[in-house]
Amino acid sequence: MQQMSVVLILSSGLAVLPGALDRFTWPKTMIAGLGCALTLSARSRSGVLPRRVMLCLAAGATMLVLGALYSSAPWSQLWGRYPRYEGVVVLAIYLACVVCGARLLGPIGSDRLWPIVVRVMAWAGVAVALVSVAQAAGVSPLTSSVVRPGSLLGNSSDLAAWAVLILGPLLWEVVRRPRILVVIGSCASALTVVLSGSRIGVIAALVVAALVALSGAPLDRRRLSWLALASVLLVVITVAYPGSRDRFTGADAAARQSVAGRLLLWRESIQLVSAHASLGVGPSGFVDAIPAYHDRQWSTRIGPDNPPDSPHDIFLQATAAGGIPLLILFGWFVWLTLKAGWHGWRGADSLAAGAFCGLVGYGVTLTVGFTTPGTTTLACLWVGAVVAQRPNPEVRRVVRVIRGLLAAVVSTATLIAACAGVSELLLRSAIGTLATGDVPATASRFTQAIIWRPWDADVHLQAAHAFAGATDRGLRGAADAGQPFAQHALQAHPSSPEALVDAGRLKESLGDYKGAAAFLEAALARSSCDARLWLRRGVVAAEQRDDRTAERSFMRAAWLRPDDPQPWADLRLLYILQGNAAGAMAAQAEEQRRQS
Repeated sequence: MQQMSVVLILSSGLAVLPGALDRFTWPKTMIAGLGCALTLSARSRSGVLPRRVMLCLAAGATMLVLGALYSSAPWSQLWGRYPRYEGVVVLAIYLACVVCGARLLGPIGSDRLWPIVVRVMAWAGVAVALVSVAQAAGVSPLTSSVVRPGSLLGNSSDLAAWAVLILGPLLWEVVRRPRILVVIGSCASALTVVLSGSRIGVIAALVVAALVALSGAPLDRRRLSWLALASVLLVVITVAYPGSRDRFTGADAAARQSVAGRLLLWRESIQLVSAHASLGVGPSGFVDAIPAYHDRQWSTRIGPDNPPDSPHDIFLQATAAGGIPLLILFGWFVWLTLKAGWHGWRGADSLAAGAFCGLVGYGVTLTVGFTTPGTTTLACLWVGAVVAQRPNPEVRRVVRVIRGLLAAVVSTATLIAACAGVSELLLRSAIGTLATGDVPATASRFTQAIIWRPWDADVHLQAAHAFAGATDRGLRGAADAGQPFAQHALQAHPSSPEALVDAGRLKESLGDYKGAAAFLEAALARSSCDARLWLRRGVVAAEQRDDRTAERSFMRAAWLRPDDPQPWADLRLLYILQGNAAGAMAAQAEEQRRQS
């Protein structure tokens, strides 16, 4: 049992390691699934999930399936869509992590397993912190931004959330049975939170420290003083480190924009969930649905780069995925977890209470963030440990049957994740090959990626997007090669603005301006405040000699992006072709004014 606990802890806690490959979703999921499958195969158990928790999880899973089936792309959203693929495969492994957390770290006999958990988390915290320090110093050993370290998770927000998760049990152990490794791991995790530059991460870390300090278990005054000192040092380091200080004070322009962007996104997300209150837009359906709710303010202040695929709030995320019913079920699940954790936090001297502190901190980060496999697998493990109760011998046979079924499902999900991981590698290889200009080899690699992941139409979408970008660079043969992928992507995602735009770009490269215009009009019907779409629509109209539509499109783009000189540059060229010297001079003046 101890060996299997190590496997699960490594798979859930160290599933961050494949993040070194730039946030690969499937390898992380595969590693967690493998650990869960091995754990479920063991007969002994430390605890089980309460009946209410199991009913809540089953009802939530049902609502997610219904939301996917009634969405605009049922098959794709049921399996899970890019970039996090939170469909039946990933969600099944999340559920398995909850079950395994109860089986491994429940109230019976888990005292011998928790020390293993703590040691693994401490080593993981040190490993992640070392990479974070290197990236903060300007050295990037892994794919990430040196402006905000992402370490082994590839993303600064995920990095902070993960560090907060492990900080709970580590601090709980430090103030009770301090050992050098655990102390170092705690300091490393706190340092990681600061270096990530995540404002909510620092706040969450302070919440975790406060929960540990105020817990009902007996605390030595000297250790409590050390904990208070550590919290003060955390604040001091946050103020001293420019990467975090500037984000708190607002000196960082990107930080100010992220605050404004979230406020706008929340407002638009509320409009979206109000319009789809019964079943939502299905899991992973947010990315295609939210463009219809963007307005001029979003276009002016945020723009179309990096379109959001989540509301950046866990409650809005649940509502968007499954409507008001899923929000109610999620609220019930949170209440059951808090209720169970509260009793342990008030009176038990168990590391499960430390896990509860980490979970609360993680929940704080999710108020402005979203779930990812790198953090959610570990969070689900902690949830299982917190809510677990003693097994009932009378229902052992039923539990054995359920465990066997879940083990089969998780094993299948793990195999699917492994195949998807191979497909991910082929996709990256295809994109690298396309950069060399070898179109036939690129198409072949994209096809191989589809063979390994035939259920996922997003592979076709990514291939079409890559070829569409190559056509803009003038790569010969890219438009013809991208056509089949674009057609399949449209069949699977008829409401996707991205699929429609890529199809239009490919048609335009082939000289089919009428077909390109039709696709762009369909995309604008779903994303009317995307300035880049209006610019491309204007270019296609000009190529059709439809000067009136071209002028209207360029003016619309200029209205949406008043600081962008490109619409005025396109208008100047249009007026020159028309022989409108006065209009060309006026457009040139506007272009120069915006360039300055």
